[in-house]
Amino acid sequence: MAAADLNRLSEQLLANTAPPAPSAWPPPWPVWALGVLLVGALLAGWYYRHRSKRQRHYLKALRHLKKRPPQSRLRLLHALLRNAGGAQVRQLSAEAFAEQVARTLGQSTAPAWVNAHYRPRTVRINWRDARRLIRRWCR
Repeated sequence: MAAADLNRLSEQLLANTAPPAPSAWPPPWPVWALGVLLVGALLAGWYYRHRSKRQRHYLKALRHLKKRPPQSRLRLLHALLRNAGGAQVRQLSAEAFAEQVARTLGQSTAPAWVNAHYRPRTVRINWRDARRLIRRWCR
């Protein structure tokens, strides 16, 4: 080939430059996947916290109740459990409420502290059973 042909061919070649850098948008798929996982985790956390808000409220009230005098404890625990049980439990008579508590706890008879605020003598409260009732009724 002649030198003129080579010059003409070399003039037709494109300049040897680097390709443009990739843009930041749209981000690569791992960034999208990470974003979706992060949003999903935030929504799941919000949902769990929102759903357990009522239960946490009643458990906090139960902790504060332990600091009260014994006779007022029984009265306030009774009111707390009736509210935690919802509208159906609030409307029950004292005997039906005791049966509902026994059924929820899986016992044949209701604990002695249920409806004990009607009696003049104070009764020892089983706080573990009270917590179990609140956890089950606030689901």
